[in-house]
Amino acid sequence: MTRFLLVALGYVMLAGAFVSLVVDGTRSIASSAVAATSLRAALDKAWPALVPAMRGAVSQLSPVLWDPVAASVLAVPLALALAVPGVLLVVALRRREPEIGFDTRA
Repeated sequence: MTRFLLVALGYVMLAGAFVSLVVDGTRSIASSAVAATSLRAALDKAWPALVPAMRGAVSQLSPVLWDPVAASVLAVPLALALAVPGVLLVVALRRREPEIGFDTRA
């Protein structure tokens, strides 16, 4: 059951990455310049108070972690931020094919 939910989450993340890629591609064609939505911009649109709260929590934990680490992670394009964990979930949790030539009966 847990495997199913995690694989389903992986596929939902891949679908979100595809939608983000299509939206960014359409915006790039319309403006005649490359336009990519960052993870921070998407989080600001979905939950406006999340990034400032996250900044406060991370800065309280360690001020050095926010500027080089968290700011770099939030600058990643949304399509990439959704595609990488989605692919990892789907590939890591797929069912293994039985090897031919081995008796699988116990």
